[in-house]
Amino acid sequence: MSPVLLSLLRVVFALSLLGFILALLFSLRRELK
Repeated sequence: MSPVLLSLLRVVFALSLLGFILALLFSLRRELK
């Protein structure tokens, strides 16, 4: 695997993880209100 593809895969993984955490926090905050 090329290092460029590997770094791109890592960025995509981090972004998807961040989006998942943000969605989870948003749903939790809406349930608390």
